[in-house]
Amino acid sequence: MRLVEDLIMEVLREAPAPLTPDKITDRVNELHLLADASTTTVSGYLNNLVGSGHVQREGEGYTGTSRAYSSTNLDQAGLKALLGPKIYREFENSGFQGLSSIANRIEDFKRFFERFTGCGSTMADMFIAAAKELLGPPSLAPDLSPWRHADLLGSLYPRPYQHDVYAILRGYGYQGKVIEAPTGSGKTLIGMMCIQDWLRTLSPGESILILVPTINYEQQWIGELCYKPIGLRMTPDVIFTGTPAALEAERKRTGFSPALIVMTYTALAQLGSPTGKGGFDSDSIEIFLQGNNVQYVILDEVHKVVEDLHSVSAGITRLLTAWLGDRSIRGLIGFSGTAAAYRERFVKLGLHLVFTLPASDLIAYGFVAPFSEYGVPFAYSDRENRVRNLLDQYKSLVRVFAGLLGSGNVRNWFSEISMEERLAIGRDVLGMYAGRKDQDEALAKCYREWEKGGALTLNELPLITVVQLANNLSDESLVKKAAGALPRSEREKSLQLFRELLLRLGKIREELKGLVYYPDMLRRLNAKGFGMRLDAEGICRLPSAALSKSALAEQVRDGIASSIAGLYSTLKNLYIRVGEGRVDSIKAIIAAERSARKVTGVIVFDAGKRIRWESGTAVPGYAGVAGVFAQMIGDRRFTPMAVLSGEMYMPWTESRQLPAQIGRFIKKNIMLDELGEALIGLVTQGLALSEKQHAEFRSTFHSILAGYIEGLSHVGAARPWEFDRKVLRRFRKVVDEAGLAEAAARLKARLSLKHRHIRRWVSTFFDYAIIFTRLLDARTAELQQPSGVLQKFFVVKMSGGGRKQLMYDLTARIVDAEELPVNMIIVSPWARTGWNVVRPNVLIDATATRNVTAWQQLRGRAMRAMGTWNKDCYELV
Repeated sequence: MRLVEDLIMEVLREAPAPLTPDKITDRVNELHLLADASTTTVSGYLNNLVGSGHVQREGEGYTGTSRAYSSTNLDQAGLKALLGPKIYREFENSGFQGLSSIANRIEDFKRFFERFTGCGSTMADMFIAAAKELLGPPSLAPDLSPWRHADLLGSLYPRPYQHDVYAILRGYGYQGKVIEAPTGSGKTLIGMMCIQDWLRTLSPGESILILVPTINYEQQWIGELCYKPIGLRMTPDVIFTGTPAALEAERKRTGFSPALIVMTYTALAQLGSPTGKGGFDSDSIEIFLQGNNVQYVILDEVHKVVEDLHSVSAGITRLLTAWLGDRSIRGLIGFSGTAAAYRERFVKLGLHLVFTLPASDLIAYGFVAPFSEYGVPFAYSDRENRVRNLLDQYKSLVRVFAGLLGSGNVRNWFSEISMEERLAIGRDVLGMYAGRKDQDEALAKCYREWEKGGALTLNELPLITVVQLANNLSDESLVKKAAGALPRSEREKSLQLFRELLLRLGKIREELKGLVYYPDMLRRLNAKGFGMRLDAEGICRLPSAALSKSALAEQVRDGIASSIAGLYSTLKNLYIRVGEGRVDSIKAIIAAERSARKVTGVIVFDAGKRIRWESGTAVPGYAGVAGVFAQMIGDRRFTPMAVLSGEMYMPWTESRQLPAQIGRFIKKNIMLDELGEALIGLVTQGLALSEKQHAEFRSTFHSILAGYIEGLSHVGAARPWEFDRKVLRRFRKVVDEAGLAEAAARLKARLSLKHRHIRRWVSTFFDYAIIFTRLLDARTAELQQPSGVLQKFFVVKMSGGGRKQLMYDLTARIVDAEELPVNMIIVSPWARTGWNVVRPNVLIDATATRNVTAWQQLRGRAMRAMGTWNKDCYELV
């Protein structure tokens, strides 16, 4: 009798020490009246369980092992016993897996029963009455179903399209199908609807695996599964988050066998590619899946898996789909916001995209917040167009200068310089081919090619500079040398042409001084003695000075800027130092949007270029995140914040106003309100507490936590034992004084650092405290805008590891917070995953869609309905 084995395992799981067969028999009979087992019977079942590896002998007694054990689902077994296997399969396929599903969905069952049997409603009523009789009174019903949860499927919360998607997945039997839906459309709720369906047939000892991209997703899933109002509201005692190693340690310590395992792809991938092995270790993954008796799998943001088909995560997915094919697992589904772009890759892993929810439809029906999106194509500003024209003029005059010298003359002069001297100038002074291991060989080969050839090209201008440095010759001296063998009239004509050339170049230099804002460019445009003097000896002595590579390169460029060829080597960079027109377009878009409607926030998506702030005043120009941020600070219309993978930037004020505001926001809104509510929701979920007791506990805990947070200032590391002493222990004392009887023991057990969810909560709590400290210690840096204006700004260095993802998440919260002034966020491609926002309703792709996938994922992050959209709104729509 399977019931007796189930009861034996339950007794051993709860026993603190090994039990003899007599004691096990007594407790089995106490647990269930129908057991009526003798010691002989129990001993026989104990031998079976020892043989299967679920129980082990210890002296005269028995104790459970860490191996997962699957108990009988009495709800399901009761209906199967009533119907027989053949008819039960028809009921199961129609969604009635147990007695409780019939009692909970009476109208649905009547329609099914009449269609299946051809009988009228009277016979259906009789069958329902029989099911209710087998269930017994309501007080006994929970004993038949091992999993207590809210009824999402029968509630009004799921939106119409969520019901449709759920029906599609269920109709396919959960057999490796992928759904694409924009972020904000409620994919997690669809996943929970599937989980509720699976829980009907899931026995104790079996589990559901949910794989997610980041730790943030783990926390989101825990909230939805446990304590969020619109969720399954399951007890956290049956849910695990963490790594495979932590799960195994928990099982060995407590015999814990979770119903739901929430884990990152990375955590599972580390198991599949252990240190020192390399490749993909399928055995380790199979041991994990078998050991936890995984029956169903959800792949959240599944596009992360197929981005690299050679990754361990992809290998794990292939293994899971293979298990699905041979029925080792019962179901596997995936969700993504950008699945269509990866359709062919999904097929290679055994997955199939079967449905796409169009974002436009969801916006039209009001389920997703509307927004504007723009791609900003590259465009020159009027100033940049004029600079470009002047550069083209300078370039043409450089060719005239080369003609005055004569290409043959220059190549001959170059050949007369020893190879050793040429190499020294090119390598040590001009830094040609720097960074190459074969620098000398590459230079020598280049020099040999320069010795021969026709007219000098612009790429060969360094040849002129080498000749000038080796012979200490200015531009004027070179022209005189070239004209030395000419008749006097021709020589005078050549020198006159050179003087006219200098005048024209001088006019270009003067106009550029009014158009160019870069300090290095201006310094070189102002070089004295242009064309007439060149301090070749001083320049060639620079490598012997104690200078860094970058400082040496700067001083060499400054020195050769008094020559025509040397200045061109600097000015040609203006062709790529552009972007003013692009930034002007961004500002024009925002202004136009603001004139037409209320703009609640702006996201600008751009290349991940950082500001080089460490060595003094930075000049970021216009390019990437750095350039857009630099142009936005100082503009009273914007309070921008820029975030890269390694650091974030925000506007400077003497009072350090913005970092202080964000710090208060972290303490109050995140650490106290959000995390505090999460913890009290976790520890009280599933306990028999009245609404009054819930309210009192929530208020008391809030007060204790607020006092502790108020005393936190500079936190460099987690302080779990201090938190236990000053917060958890005080709250446990409150629980003792509340007189909760049986619920008190469970509540106190959860209010302990030994509890897995509390440990993770405390870790996250102090991660935010450390981030708060980083904001307090924000560094002050300075940049120069292309206009020449100096602007100070704050730099906050990103944390590493899991804390880094929290900082990304914090960015989204800052943009959404109405109490914070930030109205523009400038982000790089990291925003494509795990970055959810509500307020911003203007999205600008400043990369001209060079990274289409990242842009699609970012735009999905902004498509979230406002908090004012509640269940009533959805019902009206």
